[in-house]
Amino acid sequence: MTIVLMSLITHNVFGQIQVNSSGNVGIKTDASNSYAIDIKGKAKISGGNWVSLIVDRYITTTGHSMVSLHPSQSWYGVLGTPNYIFGKSYIKHMHSYECQTEWLRSGFHFNNTGYTFSDKIIKSNIKKIEKPFDILMMLDGKKYDMLPLSIGLVTDSIKREKELKKNEYGFIAQDFIKVLPELVMLDSITGLYAINYIGLIPIIIEALKEQDKINKSLSEEIERLKAGSAYKSATIEDGVKPFETSATLAQNIPNPFTDNTRIDINLPVTVKNAHLYVYNMQGAQVKAYNIQERGSTSVTIEGYTLQAGMYLYTLIADGKEVDTKKMILTK
Repeated sequence: MTIVLMSLITHNVFGQIQVNSSGNVGIKTDASNSYAIDIKGKAKISGGNWVSLIVDRYITTTGHSMVSLHPSQSWYGVLGTPNYIFGKSYIKHMHSYECQTEWLRSGFHFNNTGYTFSDKIIKSNIKKIEKPFDILMMLDGKKYDMLPLSIGLVTDSIKREKELKKNEYGFIAQDFIKVLPELVMLDSITGLYAINYIGLIPIIIEALKEQDKINKSLSEEIERLKAGSAYKSATIEDGVKPFETSATLAQNIPNPFTDNTRIDINLPVTVKNAHLYVYNMQGAQVKAYNIQERGSTSVTIEGYTLQAGMYLYTLIADGKEVDTKKMILTK
């Protein structure tokens, strides 16, 4: 025989269960509030043989108390269904270091507007991404079909939805971790690897910038070769050997430059004295090079010997200006 003891008292007399004159119910609390049901303490909702849902209080590692809604054991959960969805949700992560859910812990925390916190004051050990293009070249993208979920609380409609998702693109985490282990996480509940795809964006951007610098350098080299080819053709048609009658000064490569830049020069063997001078935009001479070689030669300017800015360089051969060009140094 089961005996249920219950104190059912109306109005404001305390009991285990109270019902006030408006029909509001209080369990272990006063029923004189505006809620139809008010429960003080931990609450449990069981769904047959499924894992129960617990409403409780959670104490953080820093001693703060907050509301907790969690299953009675580690498992998956669903908020809404494919046919019955919530119109709005409000979730604000108050402390980026307090993200407790293993599945969500990826190093990215969002405020309530959908932006990612990325302020400098919450970062340390900030470094330049070295050889970003080389990193991307080691990654191996794949095309694949996702298998239906076989663990956790999965409805038939979700299974059908996953089965219909074909020809997806991405990476295999077990391969990805060999290149960028800091962007791979192992979920302690499922034992599955997850990739932080957003973390790839800075690497891609730096690789594009690196490739753009190479492309510009190659384009300038092509233009220089075209100009040289046209000059050679003209001199050959005239029966004159290239670089024998006039000196030439090429555009520095690369331009703009950060580290070093190369200036190609052609001097006929008849030239007795040749110098390359570098001037700042105020007209002051900052460098001078005595060109000893004849024919095709070059001068390399090291960026660390100059301050960032715009400069002019001039080739003087036997006391005459051959050409003047502009170069830009960035740091």
